[in-house]
Amino acid sequence: MTIEIFDINGQLIRTGKIDSENYKINLADLKTGVYYYRLTKEKSLLKTDKLIINVHQFF
Repeated sequence: MTIEIFDINGQLIRTGKIDSENYKINLADLKTGVYYYRLTKEKSLLKTDKLIINVHQFF
């Protein structure tokens, strides 16, 4: 299975291969905003949905 993350403009910004149930992807460098992800398996679309990142920095 493959995960792809896109910004609001549709530009691919992250991709990864999922080969277990406990897959983690590092999104720490993403800015606050709306993103989209797409899950595919063997070129078949499984799911597309919205991903909202809300980053708070405390000083």
